[in-house]
Amino acid sequence: MKAALIFTGTGPILAVTDRATLDDPAIRMRLEHKGIAKAVAHELPLDEVRRWYGVSLDKAVADADDGAFVVVDVDGAHIFCHLKLADLGPAVLLETVPDAAWT
Repeated sequence: MKAALIFTGTGPILAVTDRATLDDPAIRMRLEHKGIAKAVAHELPLDEVRRWYGVSLDKAVADADDGAFVVVDVDGAHIFCHLKLADLGPAVLLETVPDAAWT
């Protein structure tokens, strides 16, 4: 399982996934299904995220129908109060809209 901070057009979200990489097509599809066409994701240390969220992280994962992408927190202020920017992994660019959408 991986944890990720994902910057979207409406703000950051914290999510976990059972996928090997953050650019897995299943994650892109879940983001698109939630109306997110473009995002920048950074992996976070899962142990730290478990420490921050404890039981609520386990509950969110247990309640999920699919481990491909589980949103844990959408409150940017809450996410950032725990986060150390030095813990962010490299940026993964996620885009589901073709360039033609801007024309």
